[in-house]
Amino acid sequence: MTVSETQKSKTQSLINDCFIQMVEDSSLSHTHIVDLIKTLGINRNTFYYYYSGKYDVAVCIFLRDLADLLLATVPSECLVNLPISDSPHSTQGLPYWTHIETGAHELDMSAFVKALGRTMRTKPRFYRMLFNPSEREFYQALESIWREAISQDLHFILGGRYMPEETKRLLVSLQAQAVNSLCWYFAYHEDDVEALCDDRINPFSNIMQEAVSRAVQEHPVNRILRRATR
Repeated sequence: MTVSETQKSKTQSLINDCFIQMVEDSSLSHTHIVDLIKTLGINRNTFYYYYSGKYDVAVCIFLRDLADLLLATVPSECLVNLPISDSPHSTQGLPYWTHIETGAHELDMSAFVKALGRTMRTKPRFYRMLFNPSEREFYQALESIWREAISQDLHFILGGRYMPEETKRLLVSLQAQAVNSLCWYFAYHEDDVEALCDDRINPFSNIMQEAVSRAVQEHPVNRILRRATR
């Protein structure tokens, strides 16, 4: 890493640390970039070189913490990475989802769910503030990130079988919201995380994918459509 790269990394870390402290001291809603800039003694251009706004900072910190847990617990060939972009804040290319096949049209996302739970424990107060149900803009920012991975999972589960586009949009939206709800639950029930992540007593970490796979198998819409067109 060059001197310039080291300085950039240090500056971004200072921004992140200050942001975390400000959110923990108040809330995400009451954290303002103008105050962060003043506290750090940097100019606006420096901040906006790294981030587009406070929700961008929040999402970046969360995704980096999640990536650390995924890299530590999931084989690299089972990780799904964020798309590469021109963004300078280095979340591009980081793992943020899993793709673990357990059958022809079945996936196991339990490792992802466990990583979510343990991510919430890395900064308990910070994540309770972020996943406060009143922080709708933060929730919406995350939902837009989950949607692409969820859409790809649904495509795999369907395996060429027909599903109305309206149903696909509904399932993707519901599951994106469900992932955020998991984060909220883990953030506000920290003491439950290890029990919920223990397969010996809680083999339910994959319940969302299992429900979708079972529903697709039990409702063969493509066969119904073929009969209707005869």
